Amino acid sequence: MAAPVTVKITGLEQLSQKMQEFPDKLVKKGVVAALRAAGEVFRKEISLRAPRSLDVTHGHEPGFLADHIATKVSTSTKQDRGSVKVGPVAKAFWGMFAEFGTRFQRALPFVRPAFESVGTQALEAFVAKLREAFHEVLGS
Repeated sequence: MAAPVTVKITGLEQLSQKMQEFPDKLVKKGVVAALRAAGEVFRKEISLRAPRSLDVTHGHEPGFLADHIATKVSTSTKQDRGSVKVGPVAKAFWGMFAEFGTRFQRALPFVRPAFESVGTQALEAFVAKLREAFHEVLGS
């Protein structure tokens, strides 16, 4: 009769602990970073497409709107959802008037076309950052 084969598995407690921590770490590090990366792709494109005046307008230098496009990442309290908002900051609220128009001014869309043009790139940036976080959390 052949000698019995003994297999010893070690590290199951550590694996269990890592699996317990995985969702929290992934959300805290990975999802937020992934949302930020996707938002940055959109922010850059919106800034490039933002209308620019040739002179001082309403007390703002040319390019003020383009320089005041920001991202804001937020996650739910349960951390099972997240979002990123991209657009003009409060100081440049009038950028939305340019986007949608008013009864005195025709629309000069720059946000929607930016989203349409770089949506795939933003998704790729999101996936790349999330993949990076998976590897970091798993330690591989």
